[in-house]
Amino acid sequence: MRYLILLITILTIIFAQEPTIKIDGQELLKALAYTPNSPYVKLYDWKIGADGMSPVIWDKSGNNWTPAGFERKGKVYITNKGKITHTVVDTEKKLGFWNMWMLGTKDKIIKVKLTPNIATMENPSILIDKAYIKEHIVCEENTTYQKSVYNVNFPQKLPFWITEEKIKSETKGGMSKYIITFDKKPTCAKSSSNVKSTNSAKIDSSTKEQIGLFLKSFYKSGENSFPAKALKFYASNVTQYFGQYNVTKEQILEDKIRYYKKFPTRHYELKDFEIIDTKVSNAVRSYEVNTVLDWNVTSAKGKTKTGTSYGLLTLIETDNGFLVKAIKSVGGGKERKVKSVSYSNNVSKNTGLYVCYDKKIVNGNYVSYIGCSQESVSCARVNKYHFGKYPNSINAQKALHRCMANRPKFVDKQGVSSIEKSYSQMSCDELWYYRNKIFADNGYCFKSPKSIRVFGRRCFFPYGRISNYEKKRVNTIKKWERIKGCR
Repeated sequence: MRYLILLITILTIIFAQEPTIKIDGQELLKALAYTPNSPYVKLYDWKIGADGMSPVIWDKSGNNWTPAGFERKGKVYITNKGKITHTVVDTEKKLGFWNMWMLGTKDKIIKVKLTPNIATMENPSILIDKAYIKEHIVCEENTTYQKSVYNVNFPQKLPFWITEEKIKSETKGGMSKYIITFDKKPTCAKSSSNVKSTNSAKIDSSTKEQIGLFLKSFYKSGENSFPAKALKFYASNVTQYFGQYNVTKEQILEDKIRYYKKFPTRHYELKDFEIIDTKVSNAVRSYEVNTVLDWNVTSAKGKTKTGTSYGLLTLIETDNGFLVKAIKSVGGGKERKVKSVSYSNNVSKNTGLYVCYDKKIVNGNYVSYIGCSQESVSCARVNKYHFGKYPNSINAQKALHRCMANRPKFVDKQGVSSIEKSYSQMSCDELWYYRNKIFADNGYCFKSPKSIRVFGRRCFFPYGRISNYEKKRVNTIKKWERIKGCR
């Protein structure tokens, strides 16, 4: 019996798991930071905390030591204000860890990488008190990705740089990766030195004033007798011009000539505007702006029309001011109808009945066609995909414009349009997300905890009013939610 107890004791010692040591993310960064006039001495033991235990579980087989320097690997469990940063939900909730890779010389660290082992819906990033952030540069940003650089300076520590790559996913949650450097300013921060070092959601009063002056000048240019003078306010390629997409300045000029001829007298007054968002992509900052515009136009026959329009503009910031990158009408007013403009520079002069394309990209409820052309022979013979065949050249030309504007109306052999087909392949959660995103983009004031968690409260102009085109998209999504039995 005595030997049995001894055996059990030995097995318990052998197979006992080490207690998981957690550390607050900010405290981990403080431990990494250098103390002035003191060599870095925590390379080996990392005794941190009241218990004097190392929070890093070092990989003994992953270390590489040389007289000139070292490479060290391990894993660490990080918390934000007591809550673990990453959790894995399977049959039970488990702790998620961060992989840590350290590179340095024999007496100091040069670079540290922190990468989570999995994405999460909760606490995907390391939180740093704003008081310690001396500089924040957004190098690149879109709906699913953000790359930022922070200059961090803790009390009684030397400043250092953190590069954060934040990846966002509505279904899998978020994930942030960090690179910490002590000697060199990251390349991202150097190349983006012309970008304002400010939080993307914070817009200073000077910028608001400049945008207001730009918008007044932009709308007043529509009263001028010479339509070409309005072109200086637009970017070289406009992603959306009311009902048209990917429009050049020449195409905008053609539309304005027609509009000015129909309404020789025009008067516009900007009543109000609101900057609802700002972001940085490829070192270019853009602003999403809502506008309220009173207008009064008189036709060549002497008939006068008045009204109020609500617009959504995307402005890009340049060295010489702002330019309009996109413009459309939103809820509260009719969508301005723009006649199809000439695509002579982009469209094949062929008058055939076939419309073809090179590539199709399906992203949620958005379908993009690349390399649209009109052909006199089948698309396969010109190594392209089939968009449609039409009874006459007029219908084919209209279909070509739809292809280029990414608004297909054709139906495939199964009787399902390409947009509806993308909805049919979505889960209930994805359908819920894309339906509510339409309202979120239009400033709907969300009240349910789930919507607020995903989109925020929003609640900005036009407060959930959507266009007729967007209403059709909402109804289509609802139809597929009913088909799939979503709740």
